[in-house]
Amino acid sequence: MNTVIAPELLIVDDDENDRSLIQRALRRLSPAVVAQELVDGESAIHFLLREQEFAALKEQPLPKLVLCDMKMPFRNGIEVIRAARGSQASATVPIVILSSSGHTRDIEEAMAAGANEYVIKPSTYGEFSRSVQETVQRWLGR
Repeated sequence: MNTVIAPELLIVDDDENDRSLIQRALRRLSPAVVAQELVDGESAIHFLLREQEFAALKEQPLPKLVLCDMKMPFRNGIEVIRAARGSQASATVPIVILSSSGHTRDIEEAMAAGANEYVIKPSTYGEFSRSVQETVQRWLGR
């Protein structure tokens, strides 16, 4: 029987480079952090609600933190937040939008939908890594 380790952190981003940078920053912060990566908002919704391909995870705890991009295919970050907040099981999971968009409208919409924090992705690796590490430390205490 395989043992499934529930992820502490869910990374939702359609950009493979950004997911890789987030994982690298996490390993430098705490190699023990288990993270699940998803590439679109629809998969994130199914994961958080334990639907469709993730239905077998119903008994597993939800992640302690979600880092979610804003603009993704199929469903965007706002839709992920609304779906999570609409479910009793995932309503309290902290969701941090990690986006390259600094538009006031995007920030306000994310916060109004129920995001716990909105972080603008810095343009350099060092700043990006630091930003991810600081965000994870704030929410996971690492």
